[in-house]
Amino acid sequence: MVTLERKPTRKSNMGTKPQVCVRFRPLMPREVKAGAKTAAGVPQNAEPRTHEPITLTGAKTVSYKAPWYAVFSEGHKNREVYDTVIAPMMADVQKGHTVCCFSYGHTGSGKTHTLLGYGDERGVYRHATAELCEILKANPGLRLHAKFAEIYNDKVYDLLNDRCEVSVREDQEGNTHIRGATVTLPNGEVRVNPLTAACANTVEEIEDILERGIKHRAVGKSSLHDQSSRSHAILEIEIVTDEIVALRDEIVRLEGEVVPPGVVHDDFAGFKSCPEDISIFYSQGPDGKYALNTDPELEPRRQAHTAEAARLKALVDAAIAKVEAAQAKVTALFEADTTGMLGGTAVFVDLAGADHDDRNNADPKEMRESRKINLSLLDLKECIRGRGKAGRLPYRNSKLTRVLKRFLEGRGSRVVMLANVSPSDQQTQETMNTLGYAQLVAKT
Repeated sequence: MVTLERKPTRKSNMGTKPQVCVRFRPLMPREVKAGAKTAAGVPQNAEPRTHEPITLTGAKTVSYKAPWYAVFSEGHKNREVYDTVIAPMMADVQKGHTVCCFSYGHTGSGKTHTLLGYGDERGVYRHATAELCEILKANPGLRLHAKFAEIYNDKVYDLLNDRCEVSVREDQEGNTHIRGATVTLPNGEVRVNPLTAACANTVEEIEDILERGIKHRAVGKSSLHDQSSRSHAILEIEIVTDEIVALRDEIVRLEGEVVPPGVVHDDFAGFKSCPEDISIFYSQGPDGKYALNTDPELEPRRQAHTAEAARLKALVDAAIAKVEAAQAKVTALFEADTTGMLGGTAVFVDLAGADHDDRNNADPKEMRESRKINLSLLDLKECIRGRGKAGRLPYRNSKLTRVLKRFLEGRGSRVVMLANVSPSDQQTQETMNTLGYAQLVAKT
């Protein structure tokens, strides 16, 4: 399998710690109507503050002393979050690096609002894509390549292809690939399509892509919120050119051409589709053990079989060479890039609600969903904390971490986590759970 991306530079992110921010959303009208008040200790700072501890009082008083990159109070808008946290990182995207932005929190904490926004208030994702589209205006040869995936109950779905289920595979070099349905063509070629990608040049085109994906995302009713995101959504925006996109499509086609000669060779070499059998090479002795058959009368038949197997293997090698040549062209385009922007990627991850069954009195389906969500979030925490450190990381433990591996370990990758919390005194425990998780990530 040939990777369609540049290979990750595993040591490029050593020493790059995640930037963890906390955002308190405002009290919702329905919460005020239900008698909720702002919990004791919720920050009321007019400007985003950094590094100061957050001390909340619920059933007990807890102080969270993580090195917060920024703390946003109820009055701060998405634009301020973007300008403070995301905008400085967009310069890395313009240098061809990867930036991962995670929106984390319990159900109803404002995760999706922070990323996407509602109504007139655009989320940080929309601010980022608007900035990237402005960059494209000054570089007409560049385009944005968007992919949108969902992970629900540890299964991966392509949100830009009618939410079809896709598979996650790892090749011999440790690169992760997301593959769609396998299609066998009439000529025997096997086409394994990658995650669906859509190109865009304008904000309007990006918005259309986003809306296509959102309408397929899995939502459900939880005890905390009647429209709870029960899945992780991963939106990937990469800076590419039309030539790179065309070559990647060509690689997929060429990979399919490897299969027919490969099947013919394997069947022939394995004596499934040839007039000979393995006895011309090996014979079974009285003791039941096999040994090389040295009968000189069979030598011409052995040579003929070996020669035909070699001919068929040459056809396979020729097909593989075409794939490798196309991949070399992609690599050459990246190396010849004068803008320095090619391959720059912004990844926005709207994590599923981090809820707790014992707190929510959830139904059985919700309990199963919550268990899978929380296990994947624990794995994600360990993978973020372990970036650039020696030792095995639990990337294989969940589909979420397997999919995100190439971004977390990618070339010059940077990570930011937006921990979204509620100020309500009726959700203090959920807020403390979120801050506890975010504190562990921040203290990497």
